[in-house]
Amino acid sequence: FCSSPSTTESLRPDGEHILTMEAQADGDARVLARLAAQVQAPSLLSAREAFASEVFNIPLFEVPPMLDVRPAEAYRAGHIVCAVSAPLEDGLDEARLLQRVVEHDEIWGWCLQHPFVVVYDEASSQRAQWLVGVLRRIVDGGNDGAERAPSPATPGARLLQRLSWQTRQVLLLRHADFFDQFGMCCSQGNGWDACAFFDELGPLPRCAAVHPRIFLAGRAVQLQEALLRRLGVTHLVVNADAWDVMDSTTGGGSRYMFSDRLADVSGMRYLKCDIPDVDEDADILPVLAGAAQFLQECAAQGGVALVKVHGLSRSASVACAFLMQSRGLSPESALDSLKAAGLGSLDERIIWWEALRGLRASAGQRKRALEDTAQPSNSVGQAAIAEATHG
Repeated sequence: FCSSPSTTESLRPDGEHILTMEAQADGDARVLARLAAQVQAPSLLSAREAFASEVFNIPLFEVPPMLDVRPAEAYRAGHIVCAVSAPLEDGLDEARLLQRVVEHDEIWGWCLQHPFVVVYDEASSQRAQWLVGVLRRIVDGGNDGAERAPSPATPGARLLQRLSWQTRQVLLLRHADFFDQFGMCCSQGNGWDACAFFDELGPLPRCAAVHPRIFLAGRAVQLQEALLRRLGVTHLVVNADAWDVMDSTTGGGSRYMFSDRLADVSGMRYLKCDIPDVDEDADILPVLAGAAQFLQECAAQGGVALVKVHGLSRSASVACAFLMQSRGLSPESALDSLKAAGLGSLDERIIWWEALRGLRASAGQRKRALEDTAQPSNSVGQAAIAEATHG
């Protein structure tokens, strides 16, 4: 019809009405195409259930964005120190939710490069799923979120932009699971307590294993008494030197000066390892073997261990040695176990791979030697049995 106006006029005398109908049809087609694309295209935001150590290891010290959607009374009774209350009583009110998020952002800010954590309980599980939907619409730029968004000049609009640009994952966390394992990182009352909590304790170590409990500390973690008592630590594996043994301190054998060393905490057992922060050294293998045995003793006593041997990745080598000795894992499988606990930021280049492989080889040799000793297949063994029988 567009190619011949006269034909259009003769066939469709009501031209204005026909053009309006065509425009509407074209608009409907575009709307349908856009809706179909939204249905077919995967969301930019993923959401899944998380386990407690994964959230603990984000790490909490960097204060990840965290909303607690449980009832207000449950929040008052106990909440993760990083969690901001968006209580069940607010209902499915997006404007109220946004107000709470913006108010916190204006005072404290949100570290949106981390996963967005939604804390819930049985009573608020549906609200948690609703919140995921709200975040997904914001991130994907859906019309539902855009129509209600404030003007670009407002703090709320800027926060929505940051959410859409930076947030890519939501972790759903049952509060009871976290409280059972890391109750020392929870507090009571209506307030947001993260700043006071971390001002007192500083950065927290990462949790490498829950049963038995083993923490790994990076260089920024200070082994002060308040932190160790809060974590319930009973055994420590640390880098040290002869001065530390004499002075009851830790930190030797590294870049720390004497003034930076911390005094040992009374009532705790220390394994002090004089080991350099290098990739190859003859003492690394026996130190890893001894540390693994020390951690096995800690586990047998029901204790809580903390490992700080230079940095986080060197400390991970000690945890790998323990997992290899106690569970029969390969070095690679032991490291995979740590990653599964949420320690994905480890630098594999500075893991003591050579020493770990040597540790596995020596363990295999000992096993074969024990098996050979247990089989009395030669004449000497038979004679020994006969002598023991007749004696």
